[in-house]
Amino acid sequence: MATLAPELADPALMGDDAEFEKVRPAVAEAVLRTKDSEFHSLDLVLGYTYAGSAIVSSGAGERLPHRWLAPGESLYDRLGPAFSLVGDQRSPGAAVLVAEAEELGVPLRIVDLPGEPLTLVRPDQHVAWRGGDPSGALRTALGRRPRDR
Repeated sequence: MATLAPELADPALMGDDAEFEKVRPAVAEAVLRTKDSEFHSLDLVLGYTYAGSAIVSSGAGERLPHRWLAPGESLYDRLGPAFSLVGDQRSPGAAVLVAEAEELGVPLRIVDLPGEPLTLVRPDQHVAWRGGDPSGALRTALGRRPRDR
């Protein structure tokens, strides 16, 4: 916004149709020029993977796949600002992860999806842990050793 503030604050953009059409091409060109690198760098946002990293479990490391839960409601809409535990909360591992989050004082958003495997999702929407024994998964995702608090 700092780069585009002068263009986007042009009063002619709020003027009548003639004023708007007069400045629109120059403003559009400035926006496209300024935002070009962002528009053409989706791999920087959507292509990251941490597969094979020491802090994630097998089958983890990629961004949580998008999914519509209901019309207009994305799985991403339900994720919290910190870690999220997605999947069937009746699974035995759910209580383990919830207890670990409480012990560590880490906010954990619960997203109950009955019948779905448990997945621990980081704040950047990447999968930190999926399936298997969740003991220590949150601690590991935080980069803490077993006895760290």
